[in-house]
Amino acid sequence: MCVGFILAAFCGNIALRLQINEVNSQINSVKGAIAELDSEKTCLEVEMQRRISYSNLELKASELGMTKPEKENVVYIRVNDKDAARIADGTVVAPASKEDFKIKRNWKCFVDISKDDGLTFEHSNFVLRPKKNAIPVNMIQPTLWESDEGLHMLVRTSRGSLYRSDSRDGGKSWCKAYETPLSNPNSGVDVVKMDNGCLVLIMNPVSENWGDRAPLVLMSSFDNGKTFTEFFKCEKLAGDYEFSYPAIVADKNALHITYTYERKTIAYQKVEVSFE
Repeated sequence: MCVGFILAAFCGNIALRLQINEVNSQINSVKGAIAELDSEKTCLEVEMQRRISYSNLELKASELGMTKPEKENVVYIRVNDKDAARIADGTVVAPASKEDFKIKRNWKCFVDISKDDGLTFEHSNFVLRPKKNAIPVNMIQPTLWESDEGLHMLVRTSRGSLYRSDSRDGGKSWCKAYETPLSNPNSGVDVVKMDNGCLVLIMNPVSENWGDRAPLVLMSSFDNGKTFTEFFKCEKLAGDYEFSYPAIVADKNALHITYTYERKTIAYQKVEVSFE
C-alpha cells in the first residue's frame, strides 16, 4: 500500500509538471505573439513616420505646385512671447528680431507695439547697430524691462558680450545699441523685474562667440541694469555642456526658471530670493 501511495504521488508529480510545462508553453506562445504584434506596431509606426516625413511633405508640396525658397531667401522673425510686456500706459510691447539670410547673419532687433490689447500691432524701428571692426554687430532675441526712464532691452550678439538699447517713447524708437560689460557666448538671455525694483538676469557668463553655454547663472542689478552681480548658479557645470534659452518670471520673492538642458529636456527651477 505504501509503495502504491508513493507511485501515485510520483505519477501525480509528473502530471503536475506536464501541466506546468504546458502552461509555460502557452505563456511563451503568448509572449511570442505579443512580440510579433509589437514588431508589427513598430513597423506601422515607422511607416507612418515615413509617410509624414519632411521629404514626403516636400514631395506632396511639389505635387501641389508649391516651391521651397532657398535658405538665403528666407527671413525668420523670432518673437519672444514670454517677454511681451504691458507697460505703464497699457500698451503691449513684444520684443522680436529678424534673421535675414539674404545677407549672411544679418540679425536685427525690434519690438511690436499694440494699443488695442493685442488685436493689431505696429512694427517699431529696428534698433540701430553699432559697428565693431567695421562690421555691424548682429543681435537677436531681445529681453525687455520698464523703468521710470523708459523701456530697455538686452540683446544676444555675436561679439562676445550683451548689448543694450533704450527707448523714451514707449518702444517706437530705440537708441543705437551699446556694449555692456556682460559676457555672452551668442546665447539667449532673459531678465525680470521684481516687485522691489531689482532686475534679475539669467545668462551664460562666457565671452567667446559660439562659446560654451555653461554654466547658467543669475545676476542681480539695483541700478536699472548699469551693473550686475552674480548671486546664484542654476547650473555649476562649465565647459562642453549646454544650458540655454532660459526664461524667468517672478512671483513675489520666488523666481520660476526654465531652460534647455543639454538640448534633450526642459529643466525647471524655483529659486527663493530675499534682497535686503
